[in-house]
Amino acid sequence: MDEQVGNEILKLIPKSEIDIEKTKLVQDFFNEIVLDGKTKIIVAKVPIFNAFALPGHTIVVFDKVLQSVHSYPELAALLAHEYSHVKNRHGMRSLAHEELRALIANGFSGDANNSDDFIKGSNKLLTSKKSRGFEKQADLEGLELLRKNKINEQGFLDLLTTIQSIESSEKIAPNINSVFSDYISTHPPTKDRIEFIESKISISNNYEPNDRLDSLFKQITE
Repeated sequence: MDEQVGNEILKLIPKSEIDIEKTKLVQDFFNEIVLDGKTKIIVAKVPIFNAFALPGHTIVVFDKVLQSVHSYPELAALLAHEYSHVKNRHGMRSLAHEELRALIANGFSGDANNSDDFIKGSNKLLTSKKSRGFEKQADLEGLELLRKNKINEQGFLDLLTTIQSIESSEKIAPNINSVFSDYISTHPPTKDRIEFIESKISISNNYEPNDRLDSLFKQITE
């Protein structure tokens, strides 16, 4: 059922709003750290830092994310966090099928007046009716996935620092303020997430450079 719902929703996204090249590159990047053979990546041309999971093993990444992260461990941390939501079916447990369809249909309708609702709705896709415990679980499992792949765990802290910086700058802009009020109300404060991850990072943090991920990251962000 999850896969059917996810496929129905993906059909509502116009091909013109999908970055085909970046989608392939991020999919290749994701496949290097997750070997489930099911999860699909979609890179959408939306100038907002956000990513979310759909039912049916799909992760949507807004291209603003790819313009904002600074290293392959940071991108790996974001995808690992989202994969936890996919694996644990958090998206399906947090939002009804009808709400998902309405969000995607409105967001890509071509009507500029719908853009703010879409941005706010995309945050709710993972967070509405969902306890902050889901986010904590996704952070912890995401960190464990980095560890399993011998990726520098500092990348997770770097990601959260990036999010914290963007939150601060977006709050300054009145037209974006309402977007982050939804995000902040449903996520643990980023400061708390940073402290939590700091407490969980392995003392040894035995990571190894990954030339394949580094090469893909450079292609993704060039």
